[in-house]
Amino acid sequence: MNQYRMTKDLVDWMSQHPWKPNNRIRYDGSRKNPLTPAAETCGLYIGIKKRGQGRTSQIAQVDILAEDSATKTVDLLIEVEPSNLPKKILGEVLPALLADSYTPSRCYGPLNQRQIKDAVFLFVTVVPNKEGSQKRSQLEQLEREIAGRLEFRELNVRTVRFCIGNSETDAVQKCKDQIQALLCKPPAEPTEAGESRVCL
Repeated sequence: MNQYRMTKDLVDWMSQHPWKPNNRIRYDGSRKNPLTPAAETCGLYIGIKKRGQGRTSQIAQVDILAEDSATKTVDLLIEVEPSNLPKKILGEVLPALLADSYTPSRCYGPLNQRQIKDAVFLFVTVVPNKEGSQKRSQLEQLEREIAGRLEFRELNVRTVRFCIGNSETDAVQKCKDQIQALLCKPPAEPTEAGESRVCL
């Protein structure tokens, strides 16, 4: 699984299909990698990131996030993760759910802070659906437990979804489908069953 390639695919698609007029996509990667030249650290914080003390309040990093530059809020967090061990997944998901803000790299203070508000958290990974393998059902069970046991109203997210694909292309498509279903505006007129929502 090529994490950089999947991140780039999602970032390009999200940039071309915004669900708000003021969408701004931020993403992690490697500045040396030709697929992610505009990468930055998508650091999530508890409270305000203070000058020279960013690591003190940073609790997590995600691979992709979407901020609304007008309202200074974040409504989408995405983690693209090659490892699909439950312990690793919980280590990626739970800290992000506890964070309350994002502050861009090399910035600090309340004026640069973006509040995480009613956000969707998507975990994207590849698990080939091999005969006899229980990995996919294990992850689906973990997703149900997170949704059933955590009180999202007490956090800054409204849902957590796993986008588990048989391949990179499949996982990326599942992530796009979740974004359209959860964040894009529904059509103004009733449509046939199964028709997806539309982005701007």
